[in-house]
Amino acid sequence: MINVCGIGIVKNRDNGEFVLVKGVSHEKDDVFNKGSLKGLRRADNFSKIAVLAAKSALDDSLLSGIEKDRIGLILVSAFGPHITTFRFLDDILNYGDNQVSPILFSNSVHNASASYISTNLNLQGPTLSITHFTQGLLQASYIAQSWLGENRCDYILLGHVDQSGKELEYILSRTPELKPFSAGIFMLLSKNDTPKTYCAISDIISAGNIYITLQGLIK
Repeated sequence: MINVCGIGIVKNRDNGEFVLVKGVSHEKDDVFNKGSLKGLRRADNFSKIAVLAAKSALDDSLLSGIEKDRIGLILVSAFGPHITTFRFLDDILNYGDNQVSPILFSNSVHNASASYISTNLNLQGPTLSITHFTQGLLQASYIAQSWLGENRCDYILLGHVDQSGKELEYILSRTPELKPFSAGIFMLLSKNDTPKTYCAISDIISAGNIYITLQGLIK
């Protein structure tokens, strides 16, 4: 049994502004003016979303005094920082490979945002990035279950981050039932008793789709 003891959500409004949804309430903050963005001046929006959502999940748990080497991190994304990646490729075509920004290149790497999270939150436990179009969350859930079962860590920040850029919007425009979105959603997972528990994951099953059995109501 795995408890969900913290939730952090960063999403975009229709006007493109990003907001932080605290826990599962409707209280929202403008995220790109927050002090928690310190140290992220060179990060792209993908990594900023990831860091703020992960930090929010940790804060939402009301836990204090956690040993940072006992917190694991698993970051899932279907497309990774594709906006930054395409900007990097465009600059190669426009200016040549010896004139491209090294910062742009470093942010285009899929696990860059996991590094930003670990550095910003001073996490020292195991860290993993998973990129998969459909089964990333399932794989992450299995790994989280394994890490907790093997006592590799006491808590795991598990999150999914994706952005909607013009390339993805073009693809989705050809599939009307799918809508572009940008969001980061993180959960803090643990087998321990915690001050706040939204629900518990009792089973993880793969049958073409992801089925996660939740016990208890989100309060």
